[in-house]
Amino acid sequence: MKKTTEIQKMVSKNHTKTQCSLKELFESASDELRVKFRDAYLLTTGMSYSTFYYKVRNNSFRPLEEKAFYDVLSNYPLC
Repeated sequence: MKKTTEIQKMVSKNHTKTQCSLKELFESASDELRVKFRDAYLLTTGMSYSTFYYKVRNNSFRPLEEKAFYDVLSNYPLC
């Protein structure tokens, strides 16, 4: 039971709203929207291009990176 509560704490609130991973969200967008979003995200976070795509491919964003993802998403929607 303890592991269940720890896992629930680790999932961000924004993630539960979308019900899909950041990878699925990013990959479902058109190429034009992806480029605009990616450029804004890289500018906001200072993350390198290759690191961004590694994290998208492996869905391995850390909590603060995930928060930044949703912050940028509010200004550059992928839908």
